[in-house]
Amino acid sequence: MSLTTTTTSTCTLAPVLLSIESTPSNQKSTPTCYAHALAAQVHMALKTRKQRQADQVPVPSVAEIRERLLAEYPPQFQWVKNQGRSESDCWKFDDILNDMPYLYPPLLSRTVEETRACKILLKEKRPVLVKIDRGEAKFIERYIRMHPGPRVVATQALLFDRDTKYCSEADMKVGWHAVLLTGYDPATGMCTFLNSYGSNWGDNGHFRIENMAVLTGRPEARIQLVDIYAAEEPKILYSKIHLGGPRR
Repeated sequence: MSLTTTTTSTCTLAPVLLSIESTPSNQKSTPTCYAHALAAQVHMALKTRKQRQADQVPVPSVAEIRERLLAEYPPQFQWVKNQGRSESDCWKFDDILNDMPYLYPPLLSRTVEETRACKILLKEKRPVLVKIDRGEAKFIERYIRMHPGPRVVATQALLFDRDTKYCSEADMKVGWHAVLLTGYDPATGMCTFLNSYGSNWGDNGHFRIENMAVLTGRPEARIQLVDIYAAEEPKILYSKIHLGGPRR
C-alpha cells in the first residue's frame, strides 16, 4: 500500500473558488453529495459570468443553490438500480444536468474527457465535477480517515489490493459519489479534489490521488467528468421544471 506526500497541485485558482475551497460543506450521513458538489460548481459559474459581463443580477449563494437542488431532486427519490422503485417515479443524475439551463439560465452542462477537464481547470479556472463509482469513493474515504494528515496522496496500489480493510464487497456493488476536481499538476498528473465531508476530513475537506487512473483502475470502474459553464449567447428558455413541489 503506497503512501506519499507532495506539494499542492500546480493550479492558480480563481478567488471565488478559493473561497469555496476554504469552507468545504458537509453532507454528514445524507446521500446528498450531488447537491453539495453541483451547488459549488453552479455558484462558481454564475459568479464568473457576473464578473465578466458586469451583470447586476445577484448570484445565489452556495447554500441557496444547494437547498434548491435538494428540493427539486430529493435524495429519497433518486433512482437506484434493483431497489424496487420505477425509473419514472425517480430522478437520475443526468436529469439535473439536462435541467441546468432551466434551473439557472444561461448555464449549460457537458460531459468532458479527462484532458479537457484539466484544461478547463488550468486555463479557465473552473472546477469540474467528477462522478465516481461508490467503490472507489469508499476506498479513498476510509484510506484518508486511516491516514490522517495533510498532503497524503492515494495511489493506484490502494485500489488494486483487494485484500485491504478499506472497503467491503457490498460497497463495490451500487451507487456513486460526486466530488469537485479543483487541482491538477500537469508535471506529475496528480489531482486534488474537494469532497463534501466538512473541513475536518482529509486536508481541509480535500483529498489527492497520484493520477486519474486511481479512479479507473478496476475494469468495471466508471467516471463521468462534468463541466458547467455559461453559454455565450443564451437562448430564450421556457422552464420545464415542475411546479408542484419536490419530484416524486
